[in-house]
Amino acid sequence: PRKEVQTLKNPWFDLDFSGLFKCPKRIDTPERRAITLRQLKTLEAFFLKQADNHGVLTGWWDRRMKVYEIQVDKLNLYQLVDWVINPATAPYQCSFVELLATEREQPTTWFVSHWWGERVLEFV
Repeated sequence: PRKEVQTLKNPWFDLDFSGLFKCPKRIDTPERRAITLRQLKTLEAFFLKQADNHGVLTGWWDRRMKVYEIQVDKLNLYQLVDWVINPATAPYQCSFVELLATEREQPTTWFVSHWWGERVLEFV
């Protein structure tokens, strides 16, 4: 078992999203904001880089449930929204897809339903 004490981070101040996207592209209608598999993989690569050698997302914690360590393989969509989606999109007041989009439209081909509590790696 690990005994080190880790410093808890704040997602609004301690994460650097600059490598995640270049410049938001506005997409006027929600039905044109479908996320692609490539974009999901970009998101996955971002949070995998945040993990240490033990698979712990360094400094990340579940602020709702007061769990003070998040394993990357247990990261759920609630936590992902708290740690990445909301703090990355807030300064631009846009959707997450608009941060990653390279085109002015990303029409929907498939609809995939999900549960917010499911593990992100299983969803991707």
